[in-house]
Amino acid sequence: MYSKLVNGLNVLAQIIIFAILCVIIVDVSLRFLGLPQWQQAISVVEYGLLWFVFLAAPKLTVDNSHIVVNIIKSNNPVYKTCIHSLCFVICFVYSCVSLWVLNDSYVTDRLDVRATELPMVILLAPMPICFFLMSLEFLRKIILVWNGTGR
Repeated sequence: MYSKLVNGLNVLAQIIIFAILCVIIVDVSLRFLGLPQWQQAISVVEYGLLWFVFLAAPKLTVDNSHIVVNIIKSNNPVYKTCIHSLCFVICFVYSCVSLWVLNDSYVTDRLDVRATELPMVILLAPMPICFFLMSLEFLRKIILVWNGTGR
């Protein structure tokens, strides 16, 4: 179920990046043809990029496709455990903080006002989920290193 969730978020990220590509093509085409532009295009692209980054991050962490420092690639389990522990703590703390910010945005009904109004809850929704999934993955990597099966 965990891998299906991570893969599903990754597919959603791919759909979003394709939608961003389409929005940019339409916006540039409208501008080239001298037709009225869609005023919210820039905001939609900005929101999409934010969602894309967070939705793709758990899959990158699972596949070790993220930026990896050479010290992690070493065979020394102490280095791996320290780095993965640090990443786990950072992701878990960010998950908690972003959940608190998301809750605060929900309670206070905050809006992000640009070319369009968007509730902050929608904008911030993937952050706590994806940071939590990344923290789980780093915890899994720590356990694998402890068991001697870490890659």
